[in-house]
Amino acid sequence: MKPLDLTKTSPRSPREQLAGLVFIPRTIDKMRALLPGGNPGKYHVEGASLGLLEQIGVDPAQFQEVVASAASDADVAASLQEHADLSQFAAINERFMAIGPAEASPENAEKFRADLEPEIAQTTYATFSEALDRDDVAYLKACATL
Repeated sequence: MKPLDLTKTSPRSPREQLAGLVFIPRTIDKMRALLPGGNPGKYHVEGASLGLLEQIGVDPAQFQEVVASAASDADVAASLQEHADLSQFAAINERFMAIGPAEASPENAEKFRADLEPEIAQTTYATFSEALDRDDVAYLKACATL
């Protein structure tokens, strides 16, 4: 896959799915930003992406190698179907789409909020996915003014 510059384009929405699993396309985009020639900007794999990979039993370093050698999302999906534990994907998807500040520990909610663009961090949002979608737009605007 080609590297991505996440100061010029957002990673995919946390709501998008691949191999039946939400957040994986976003994680792929973050991994592509770590490839030579890419730019992760403020994005990182630690947090939700790392948590998701752990839940499905995929080593982040191995996933990075899969993304680096893949020609497309289909190649990544095939690798996930072969090597990941997707048996709990419905529960994982439900949690990822439903979790928000009310369900998170105060320290995790604060850590999440600290990564958001200031105008998004000060708003009310029901789920972390909603906040990430809004934050991606705000971050690109901020990058465009630099």
